[in-house]
Amino acid sequence: MLKLLNQISFYVRFYYVEIIVFTLFAVDAYSFYLDSSQGLEERNRFSFFFRAAVELGGILMIFFNKTYKKKHLYHIIILIALPVMWLSISWMINDSYSINTYNAFQIIKESNKYIFPIILFWTFSLSSSKYQFKILEIIYILAALVVIYAFVTDNSLFYTYGPRRFGYKPMIAAHNEISLFWIIGIVYFLKKIKDDFNIWNLVIISILLFASILLGTKVILLFFTCLTLWLLIDVVKLSFFLKGVIFVLSLFLLILFVTYTGVYDFFKEIYISDGLLTSLTSLRSDIFVERVIPTVYSWEWYNFIIGGYYLKLPIAEMDLIDLFVFYGICGSIVYFVLIFGTIFKFDLNNRLAWFFVGAYILIGSLAGHFFTSGTNAAYIALLCLFLQKGDKYYNLKKV
Repeated sequence: MLKLLNQISFYVRFYYVEIIVFTLFAVDAYSFYLDSSQGLEERNRFSFFFRAAVELGGILMIFFNKTYKKKHLYHIIILIALPVMWLSISWMINDSYSINTYNAFQIIKESNKYIFPIILFWTFSLSSSKYQFKILEIIYILAALVVIYAFVTDNSLFYTYGPRRFGYKPMIAAHNEISLFWIIGIVYFLKKIKDDFNIWNLVIISILLFASILLGTKVILLFFTCLTLWLLIDVVKLSFFLKGVIFVLSLFLLILFVTYTGVYDFFKEIYISDGLLTSLTSLRSDIFVERVIPTVYSWEWYNFIIGGYYLKLPIAEMDLIDLFVFYGICGSIVYFVLIFGTIFKFDLNNRLAWFFVGAYILIGSLAGHFFTSGTNAAYIALLCLFLQKGDKYYNLKKV
């Protein structure tokens, strides 16, 4: 019995990344099933509690192994402290303002979403297992096959938006975070092809590309546009004429897709009823007017430095705006210093990595649910470790 326990302990310590990542995926898949079959309120999603346990365990591992730089630890403390500061100041100077446990918890939970990928990044960097990236590949292949199956059989369980609009999603309940899920997988397998160009990797990324476009979101279409332009301008060595032909062909396929699937008709209706800007931003421009402007208008001077308060988070579902409203100028700067010193600390010649960073910030700023995606935190951490494999920064050292 003791020998068995020792073996289990060894496998858990050696393969903890694989266990964590696959369990997170399984928990999300079960939450997806409950949400799709019978409905699941956000506050009852038990995946949050599992992620909290993973984060707590990761923090203990990080401190015992000193897998961090002190300055980055200070950055994290600042990001946790700023919301507490403006929450406390608002309570002290505003007689009409009251703090309840639920709102305070939501604010602390929101601030934690910004640092969760960094915690996992440090935690995963301690692993010496050669299979930590294999589990990521298995998850993406499985998710892609499920989506293709759902498309072929028209399984309503996997509808992204229900019957009103085209789209099929994998086993993830939060549909607004799935676009980032696919972007991470595509970039990962692009790196695989770059390192090892073979038929198997080409087949896998082809399956992923097809499954991701079946999601039917504007975010994925925007990412495909950015990816095509980047490949043609910075990567592919072809004549200007051939690049033009490929671009026109890609544009034609894009138009064919949005027309055939009904995506064009859906947004045309919004355009007719609410205008072009509302259609392009999926109502986010209206949310900006209704939430952001009144919130900022009611701010005191210090809120521009440390952030402010709004009952509903995220406030605008556009990450740069949400970041500024939540953290102010000071916190926003600290956040970018932190991520560019940890998960986005790539060699300047790592073009694919910097393309991902650019897409992450650009698309996230327009679409939201990138900077604070709890669902994708583990996948981002693994992707960034994988992209850093060839960089001199891969082995983290304490300062």
